[in-house]
Amino acid sequence: MGEDKGMPSLQHLIGVAYRLPTLPAVVIEILELTRNPDVSIEDLSYALARDPVLAAKLLRLANSSLFRRGDPVTTLIDAAVRLGLKTVKLMALSFTLADAIPRGAGKGADPAGGGASLRSSMRWSR
Repeated sequence: MGEDKGMPSLQHLIGVAYRLPTLPAVVIEILELTRNPDVSIEDLSYALARDPVLAAKLLRLANSSLFRRGDPVTTLIDAAVRLGLKTVKLMALSFTLADAIPRGAGKGADPAGGGASLRSSMRWSR
């Protein structure tokens, strides 16, 4: 079988995988908590409170025009209720990964200087 020139090599993909960001312990805990449909909002908000930056971003999201209904949200418990478990999980993961990926990575630049972008390399991993 011939090698496809447009497809990155296996070694390149493994190298990209080693450069993927690791998730902070708080986000891992949030992902674990949100897997349980019986998780208490108090437990979830306690985990969120351990990462002040993430907590502030979720409060800002809960008060955005997309989610705002009535009074402003001022607590993580109210933010988690307003956003829902699925949104809290997805946004915690999204905010964390967005902060971890270098700014130029989406524009064709390889954060490690390898020539291909992380995004284009990951396209072939599906």
